Amino acid sequence: MFCILALDSRNRLIAVEQVHRGSVNRTAVFPRQIAEASLKHRATAVILAHNHPGGSPQPSAADRQLTKKLSAVLGDLDIVVHDHIIIAGHDQYYSFAETGGME
Repeated sequence: MFCILALDSRNRLIAVEQVHRGSVNRTAVFPRQIAEASLKHRATAVILAHNHPGGSPQPSAADRQLTKKLSAVLGDLDIVVHDHIIIAGHDQYYSFAETGGME
């Protein structure tokens, strides 16, 4: 599952929207879907989040590439991506912002 947390200009939560639900081991996320959801909620910033059902929160190369692409696309729309969080269950997560991956 891939979600966005839409934030206003004061970084207050406006909405949480599930943008896509994938299969057991894969989900296809398209920048257009993320941009549409962000604009629909009039977000000025977002936090991206998705799960890894396999149990490891470590990002794949595709996760890293998607984060860069979404940051660029949304940045062109004046929407800041504050973080991309991967949730793996049992209190395990990976935060791109905490590990310097949002630079």
